[in-house]
Amino acid sequence: MTPLGAFELLDVWEEGRAQSPVRRALLLLKAAWPEYDSNGWGKLSIGMRDQWLVALRTRMFGTHFELLADCPACGAALETGFHASDLPCLQPRAESYELSWDGLHVAYRLPTSDDLIDVLETNEIAAPDQAILARCVQAVRQNRRKYTGHKLSAELREHIEQAMAEQDIAAQIDVGLVCQACGHSFERRFDIVDHLWGEIGDWAERILADVHLLAGAYGWSEEVVLNLSPARRQHYIELLAA
Repeated sequence: MTPLGAFELLDVWEEGRAQSPVRRALLLLKAAWPEYDSNGWGKLSIGMRDQWLVALRTRMFGTHFELLADCPACGAALETGFHASDLPCLQPRAESYELSWDGLHVAYRLPTSDDLIDVLETNEIAAPDQAILARCVQAVRQNRRKYTGHKLSAELREHIEQAMAEQDIAAQIDVGLVCQACGHSFERRFDIVDHLWGEIGDWAERILADVHLLAGAYGWSEEVVLNLSPARRQHYIELLAA
């Protein structure tokens, strides 16, 4: 892994601001691990991709996560915390899986970032979830006969989606919360892409504010300010505030 310095992280933040969450995820991974095949990140399952993002986040901001949510029952603001080790962990697994249901045998793979990009960035697709699933279903057979034109029923789609969720448990993480104000229990989705990108955005706003302040006070360039260690930069800011 290549540590992302202030210059590199600001470049990633600037480039990713106008991009979709999926493309932001790939942008971060490519920047952090330039030694890996850049095309390979898009072929990882969503859960496996997100595990790499969790690893990146722990290197950048630490292993403790904070999650904010509003109670859907009373509107009270809630805050909870958890550790990176509390998140589900996947091991590299098979590239293809099989499911048997109602006499049908389905071969499928798990959705990837490439699937999401190809489908979600095509405006003509009316049912993106079904389109993603169709890309992942490799074959449907009955009595050893292959049905290439087989249309998946809603019930079969549900079984396949459930099997996918069980195989890729890190792809969808829900955190249980209990409102201390009204006692209501509910779940809040934790999305590492949104979470990490939000933290990077907050960091970028702070560092650019530091550049603005120090450049105005001392006439330094952005390069000079960013090359200062965080401790030195903060000390200069405190001197200006004194």
